[in-house]
Amino acid sequence: MTDAVLPQDYRGLERYVAEQFRGTLDAGPTARLIARRILAPDPPIIPRPLRPLPAILAAGILPARLREQYGLPWRRRERLVFAVLRRTTRLVVPLLPGRARYWPHYRVARDRMRPER
Repeated sequence: MTDAVLPQDYRGLERYVAEQFRGTLDAGPTARLIARRILAPDPPIIPRPLRPLPAILAAGILPARLREQYGLPWRRRERLVFAVLRRTTRLVVPLLPGRARYWPHYRVARDRMRPER
């Protein structure tokens, strides 16, 4: 990404991301195929009762336009499950130890930002 395209501040980044979601990002046939393979792999890697969760999580974070393009359902049931998952995560994650709470990438970046001793 060149300096000319790089946003100067957080608001600029928000505007850039919103613009990408509004008009640039699109889910064509290849994207839909890849999404199906990720969200519902064959053979399944998630126990039967939990298999809808990846698609519900994906649908919950996508804007409506992209959710529709991917063909992800967003009925009352999906919205309710997503709300419960979101609330549970917000309650449980702060209680987890750092090694479980933070992605390894975050820990590496945090360690790089520490002043040298």
